[in-house]
Amino acid sequence: MKKSVIILILSLTATLSCTTKYRNMHSFETVWRTVNQAHFDPTFGGVDWKAAHEQYKPQIAAAESKEEPFLLINQMLFELNLSHLLSVYPDDFLNEGFLAHSRFSSDQCLSRSQPH
Repeated sequence: MKKSVIILILSLTATLSCTTKYRNMHSFETVWRTVNQAHFDPTFGGVDWKAAHEQYKPQIAAAESKEEPFLLINQMLFELNLSHLLSVYPDDFLNEGFLAHSRFSSDQCLSRSQPH
């Protein structure tokens, strides 16, 4: 019985880890693709946006915490030198402030709005 419980716990840990890594990569790809398709400046302010993807992708894949990928995504976004781009962990975002929902092509995006 103990052996079965240990195997189950290890299986759940591996599954949760894979789910987290998938979520991290999905978040990264969604942010990169959204900026790539919808950024107002086709030159990305002189930033090689495709090179940024290749630079950050392995770092996101290797991230070990829930915070690390979003710090890296923000680091990538900050290269664009724009003050209004930010990526946050979805659970943290949903627990804060007021939400506005909008659609960009086939991706759903959430944005936070603050009362003035």
